Amino acid sequence: MSNSIDALFNDPTYRSLGLSLDAAAKRHAALASNIANVSTPGYKRVDLSTGFQSAFQQALQQLDQTGTATTLPTPTIAVAENQGLARQDGNTVNLEKEMVDLLQNQSRFDFAAQMTAKKLRGLRMAATGKSM
Repeated sequence: MSNSIDALFNDPTYRSLGLSLDAAAKRHAALASNIANVSTPGYKRVDLSTGFQSAFQQALQQLDQTGTATTLPTPTIAVAENQGLARQDGNTVNLEKEMVDLLQNQSRFDFAAQMTAKKLRGLRMAATGKSM
């Protein structure tokens, strides 16, 4: 029984959605930190680490092509490589850009959450024979 359940949750689509939700949640924390520190002198904006972003793309591509991924990366936050222009106080946060990025990230999270819920509804329907 345990192997059957493991197989359901090791499905490439389910794993991709889970990874996308984790990444969006971690990016939300980074963007929120940037917005909270918009007036902090010398603050350098943060985002998902470049290493995570490339590992994330690689894992999604591997899941798409082979249906498996050897390991799924863990989202991490680091000082962003692309800082943009610094103000006189050394702060590199552009509030308008952060707000746009926050809205785009929220859309990505919402989409992944809706797709995950849809997949789980399908599993429930398969298990119970009832739609809810």
